[in-house]
Amino acid sequence: MNVRIRRFLWVGAVVLVLAGAGLWFLAAGRVPAEFTGRTALPGCGEVEQQAVGVVPVSAAEGCLVSAMQQGRGAELVVTGMSDEGARVVAYHRAVPGRPGLEIFDDRSANRFSTEDWVYRECPDARGPGALGKCTSRQLSGLG
Repeated sequence: MNVRIRRFLWVGAVVLVLAGAGLWFLAAGRVPAEFTGRTALPGCGEVEQQAVGVVPVSAAEGCLVSAMQQGRGAELVVTGMSDEGARVVAYHRAVPGRPGLEIFDDRSANRFSTEDWVYRECPDARGPGALGKCTSRQLSGLG
């Protein structure tokens, strides 16, 4: 086989592999525009899911509950594991003028999940460990 043809085929194969890897990385890191465009709220920190209780068990959780009770905005990041062992992140948000909590669930690291991002509204929530009835929808419009 001619050296030029071999070189051309080799370069073509490398380009295809790199293009495929690039598309995979872009798809894996996509975040919904609704999440990236959310209103910034004061942060309460981050807690592990197993530490969340019906009664606030950490200063971070207490921060969110206090903001809810006083009608102030705040955001608490809750990390946990799916049943399959993948990392799941939930952004619990107390939004001024709205009852309860809104929650953005990032399930994108869970390759077994059919939903990468989910938005939940929990108007009866009293805190991250007492959500009450919530409605949810899958987020699209990845940015």
